[in-house]
Parts: sequence; structure tokens; C-alpha cells
Amino acid sequence: MARAMGTQLLREGQLTRREVGTFIRLCGKLEHTQPWTLELFEALARCVVCAAYEVVCFQYRPEGWCVFLARRATNDIYWPNEWHSPGTILRATDKTLTDALKRLMERELAPATISKPIFTQLELNRIRRGTELRLIHIAYVIGMPNHGQFFPVDKPLPEPLMDHHRSLIEIALTGLPRLNRFAGR
Repeated sequence: MARAMGTQLLREGQLTRREVGTFIRLCGKLEHTQPWTLELFEALARCVVCAAYEVVCFQYRPEGWCVFLARRATNDIYWPNEWHSPGTILRATDKTLTDALKRLMERELAPATISKPIFTQLELNRIRRGTELRLIHIAYVIGMPNHGQFFPVDKPLPEPLMDHHRSLIEIALTGLPRLNRFAGR
């Protein structure tokens, strides 16, 4: 990929042959070093399409179906302190989607567990950070994560909500009937 990308940039006169060579060598070093620093990831995310493993999590509660949302860090470059649904960018070092799911579970949902994620839709989406190919899944949450809250799906969602997560949740809601068996419905 680095060689093709470098050749394209050279043809368009955006990089010198030497810069293309440096870029290719650096990409070779990066290949097996994930996770990268946030600064490096942000720079690369502007140049390539990132695959995002999104898992919109629901739970049936006394007030009805609720979606789980957590806040991004206050120092987040693009979405500081905004509400979001759990997800993770796939890494070249992930051997399976299960690797990405484990990372997502540990970082965003622990100590709760979820049902096996159900694939809902694939979508190419342009976001503030770059372009993502979203693998959208839904899951049923068992227990309560340490961070975040559940919000009724039939009421307005909290603000500020990451702009592209509003559409993500709307897509996920179309698959909600598939979770009825987990809610005992």
C-alpha cells in the first residue's frame, strides 16, 4: 500500500522521489508496531480509509429500550467530551475481529459483558478525522459498564453527541428486534 500511495504522490508532484522512499521505509517500520501514538494515528487517518468496528449496545430496562453511550476524553482532538457509542479502529496487528472486540470490551464496556455482536450494516462515512468504513453491529449489554450511561431510545439523545454517531444509532435501531430474545421479549 505504501509503495502505491508513494507512487501516486510522486506522479502528482506532491513528494520528491526521496520523500517517497522515506515514506515507504517508515511505513515498513510501522507495520508491526501498533498501537501507534495518537499523533501518528491522527496523521495517518487523514490519508487512508480506516475500518471502524462499531458495536451499538442496547439494554431493555424499565423505561424500555436504552442505548449505551459514554463520553470521549476532554482532551480528544476532534470530539472532546462528546457522547459516543462503543467502537474501535481495526489494527494491522488484529488477527481476527475478536481481537478488536476484546480491546473494545476492556476499554469501553468493562466489567459488563455483551451478547455476540450482530452485524447490521457496512457504511463508508466521512468524519472530521478522515474517512471510515464502518462495520456496524448491535449487541445486548449484560450488567453495567464502569463508564457511561444508558439513554432511552424513544427520547432525545444527550448532547453533545458525536455527529456521525447519531446516524450510527439510527442504523442500529433498525436491528433492535433481533435483540428481543436477549431481553426476554
